[in-house]
Parts: sequence; structure tokens; C-alpha cells
Amino acid sequence: MATRAERLEQIAGGGRADTYSLKLLTPLSLGPVDLMLRLDAAATENEGGAVVNIQRLGGFRRLSALAENSLLNDSYVLGSMEVFRRLNPSESIISVPLYVGALLEAADVRLELFEPSFEDQFYSLATYIGTDTALGPFFLGGGVDLDGNYSLFMHFGRTF
Repeated sequence: MATRAERLEQIAGGGRADTYSLKLLTPLSLGPVDLMLRLDAAATENEGGAVVNIQRLGGFRRLSALAENSLLNDSYVLGSMEVFRRLNPSESIISVPLYVGALLEAADVRLELFEPSFEDQFYSLATYIGTDTALGPFFLGGGVDLDGNYSLFMHFGRTF
């Protein structure tokens, strides 16, 4: 009887998957509004047997017009520019911050796992309202892209 490790080796076929990623984030302040520039890139090399490592895009701040994790790929470059503003003043001792923002995203996506391979560009525009809670940030908004895809989202927690 084969051990678990031997069965996994047979299933994987001795293959290997390596993933490389790069993330850059730059916040800026322009008078009454804040700006966040972001670049996110990842590539996966699948070699040998049946090992497959897939990247996923979609959801808030990862092509907001698409459903969460709905765009499968093995390499992507995602750039975004986010403009947001705090709506209520922060001078009081007890203040729950309320933010409104807009997000413009562009991505170049490739999936070479199957033949023919898939390559496309995606553009997304989203607006949201957000607040900080004791358990983390909370966002409510919606996004739309050039192809008519749209999504409404409710996101709780960090996204970077």
C-alpha cells in the first residue's frame, strides 16, 4: 500500500509551480483628497505533471466590476488609482471616520494553461463608502467595466 506522500507524488506527476509577485503602493495627499497609486503583478510558471497554480482577480480593489476571484489567470499586471476623502471632521475625541472614494483599475491578464491561450485587458471603475470599525475597515459600493459587467460589493477587512 502506498503512503500518502507517494500517492500525492503520483497525482502531481512530479510537477512544480513557482509564483512570482510584485506589489507597490504609494499614498499621496492632494489638499482635501487623498490618492493611492497601486501596482500589483504576479506570474506563475507551471512545470511538469499535473501541478497547477492559478492566480485570481475580481472583487474590491482587484477589478471591482467583477465578482470576487472570478477571473482566473496565470499572470497579470494590475494598476489602480484611488481617490478618497473623509466626510466628517477628525478633530473630536470620539469620531467614527466616514470615507467616500472612487477607484479606477486597469489590468493585463493572461491564461496560458489551455490552448488557445487567453489574453485580454480589463478596465474597471468603482465607487464606495467606507468606515473604520473596531474590527477593521468596512466598505460598501459598486463597480462597472467597459463590457457592461457590474458588481455590488460589501467588503470587511484589509485589502492590501
